[in-house]
Amino acid sequence: MRRLVALGLLCACGSGDELPSQVSGTLGGVQMVLGGASWAWVEPRVAAGNGAEFKPYTLRLEMTGARFEVTAPLDTLPLEERHQIAAQVALADRLSFALSLPVMGDEIEGGARYETSDGDGVVALALGSRRDEGEPATADNVQPQSIGKDRGWALSVESISQPTAEAPGRLKGTLQLAISRRTQDPSDSLTGDLNVTVDVPVVGSWLGQCQTRLLSAPEGQTCPR
Repeated sequence: MRRLVALGLLCACGSGDELPSQVSGTLGGVQMVLGGASWAWVEPRVAAGNGAEFKPYTLRLEMTGARFEVTAPLDTLPLEERHQIAAQVALADRLSFALSLPVMGDEIEGGARYETSDGDGVVALALGSRRDEGEPATADNVQPQSIGKDRGWALSVESISQPTAEAPGRLKGTLQLAISRRTQDPSDSLTGDLNVTVDVPVVGSWLGQCQTRLLSAPEGQTCPR
């Protein structure tokens, strides 16, 4: 069964099965493709005191242009399969977004809109290769492009539900991004306005962190439970 997961893995990098981009707008004329494996999770707020360090309530979102089963923990797969998945994710486009709400009682709610003044948002973007519009990433042309570091954002949440023991939850909404250059950015850094459609499973915080960690370091044996 594990082998079928690996053999069935599809990626925007060279697969004939076209992925939806999930993104309107371009970065310097380059279309991001984020319609592969995507997931979100919530890290609960930890109040300070009794030896505990304060941690804000944080929503985290990962979107990629590679496909794999996000609800199956990567640390249960053989090492070779993990490396295959991590390699394909590295070839694909990727978006990471984190929104921390430090005020006690604040949580992400359906029907709400969040902007810079509402919390600490961090946006990370990667384009898997230099390519013309519509050209897929491959192992031969991987050369990540520089993207402007000034990243305005606004998250409109249509609905959000939390996972249960039986099934993941769901996050639906739109993430608007305005990407521009800072003074110190390379002159060829890509810029543009993006509108990202978000419709992803919400997994438990342990699984969300585990998947992200093992994509960066697939040789890790397990995620602490």
